[in-house]
Amino acid sequence: MFGYEPGAFSGAERSGKKGLVEAAGDGTLFLDEIGEIPLSLQSKFLRLLQDKTYLKVGGTKERRLNARIIAATHRDLAKMVEDKEFRLDLYFRLTTLPIHLPPLRARRSDIPALVDHIRARFERRFGYSRQFNARALACLANHLWPGNIRELENIVERMLLTAETNTIDACDLPGDISGESYEKSMNLDDVMLLRDCLRLTEENLLQMAWRKYRTTTGVARALGIDQSTASRKLRKILGPMR
Repeated sequence: MFGYEPGAFSGAERSGKKGLVEAAGDGTLFLDEIGEIPLSLQSKFLRLLQDKTYLKVGGTKERRLNARIIAATHRDLAKMVEDKEFRLDLYFRLTTLPIHLPPLRARRSDIPALVDHIRARFERRFGYSRQFNARALACLANHLWPGNIRELENIVERMLLTAETNTIDACDLPGDISGESYEKSMNLDDVMLLRDCLRLTEENLLQMAWRKYRTTTGVARALGIDQSTASRKLRKILGPMR
């Protein structure tokens, strides 16, 4: 991260080595998964953020940080502070301008555009073109995506590599995404009333969440609804739940 000076340790390069902080220059330094940094190193990052200075390994001359810093984490840093796993002062420095990015399951309307973007990127790499039809996109939109964007990227790449035709249908998707109940109850090639389409989609989404979490609290949290609403809707679909 900070690099080292010439002769800083045995085996070091004679000319020293530029660290990532120095390499960022006047650009942007992205610190991914900042919540995984151990307490023993957090003081160094606090100094970097607070004073905009750092020392190379084996160095005595302070160097200046010129880059903008963006940090990301999937962990609850506030909870980590309470558990004495993360420094409070570093937490405050990192949350100067917090941006909360909801999980993919909470941004389902973004999925078609994301699929198209990811597909185009992989098509440039593989050198051929495939398309996801409406049925496939509907299944992708109904999936809970516990792995978020990385899981979506994995599925799109897999489909581009394994599909036997240039049009990817719902039946080509993995079973946990296509969903047997969804396939049986809803056919997007048929015309139906909008209210029936919405009802079937909601029922299948609730059933998928129930199979995954097995509690109304978990279902409510995953779908972004009240626990009482999740319980009422699930009782209507599944009957009395133990």
